[in-house]
Amino acid sequence: MLQQALQSLFIALALCAGTCVWATEPLRSTTFGTSSEAVGSVDTVDLSDTAETVETLADVIEPLPGIHLRRAGGPGAPAFVSVRGSDPAQVNVWLDGIPLQGAAGIALDLSAIPTDLLRQVQLYRGNVPVQLGSSGAGGGLYLRTLRPENHLIWGSVSGGSWQTRGASLGAAAGWRPRRDENSTRPRLRVNALVAATYQGTEGDFRFYDTNGTDFFGGDDEISVRTNNRSDAGSALARLSLRAGNWRTSALGLFRARATGVPGVGTAPVESARFNERHGYVALHTRGTQLAAGALMLEALVALGIGQSHYFDADGEVGLGSQDRRDASANVLVSVRPTFFFGESARLHGVAEVRAEDYRPVDRIQRIRLEHARRLVLATGAEIEIEPTPGLLLSAGI
Repeated sequence: MLQQALQSLFIALALCAGTCVWATEPLRSTTFGTSSEAVGSVDTVDLSDTAETVETLADVIEPLPGIHLRRAGGPGAPAFVSVRGSDPAQVNVWLDGIPLQGAAGIALDLSAIPTDLLRQVQLYRGNVPVQLGSSGAGGGLYLRTLRPENHLIWGSVSGGSWQTRGASLGAAAGWRPRRDENSTRPRLRVNALVAATYQGTEGDFRFYDTNGTDFFGGDDEISVRTNNRSDAGSALARLSLRAGNWRTSALGLFRARATGVPGVGTAPVESARFNERHGYVALHTRGTQLAAGALMLEALVALGIGQSHYFDADGEVGLGSQDRRDASANVLVSVRPTFFFGESARLHGVAEVRAEDYRPVDRIQRIRLEHARRLVLATGAEIEIEPTPGLLLSAGI
């Protein structure tokens, strides 16, 4: 009986976590989520190679196969991604290894993430690398922020229809102290990056309004979209230190957005608003070529705090007036070792602890909203083997 159960478990794991792909290069040491070989179904978009200006993250991934975007209007309007028919809440999003989903467990609005701060986007369909920790059933998006190595200052200003505007500004610097050629001290390099972006629009476009009577044209008119203004800003700061085989970086990201809730065409809204603020700080360290090249070790400590406020005192949207304020906090501690067995095999591992806190409050509606907390413990392992050049086998749990 026990033997049959173990056999069934093994077959289930093989079906769920096993992957066989063709690779063009042999295995080599990489950081988590940055492997140049795609184990499973993954697409990589390098924004530095994009000739055209990309407004939102949704515009970046929309051309990729297997993607369905759910949009709610023009510039600044919410956009959610579904991978191969999955629910948007099942698609996890990471920024430099930091999970961006809040403790509420809802889908992440892609319009809130500025592309001016990103250098690369990876879309995973189905299997997600075990080094990223716990993941949703719908795959995931891995975002990498800018990482210039040299002295650099940049800025841009843009504008468009419906008073759409945008601006970005950033600066980067690198410093490497002089070292005697005979010195045994490890090479030292320091890099710093500061960047900020702004995007906004009035969204007051004109549209053909049937007033809800599609089969009667006597009341048709040209109307103007109201309460559709959106303003969003973000700021990124990173400090990196590289010494010998170790690299340590500290990252801080803040983003805020204030938008109107315009409603539908036949029932325009005048005053409903939605505001949100999110902050993330993280400390990441990675050691390569440890234990005579047989070990790579990474550790990540991250904190995320978010607040959102939905205000509809006149009850223009939904049923009744609302003054809903949600607050969430997440703490993540993760350790990710990789063991190398020659040039043809490696074993990835991950162990993480995540604490979440969610506090909803409605100051108008007298309904009971539960304060929720949870502690998530996750561990996993994934082995990759290259039995022959060009064939890569992977299985994980």
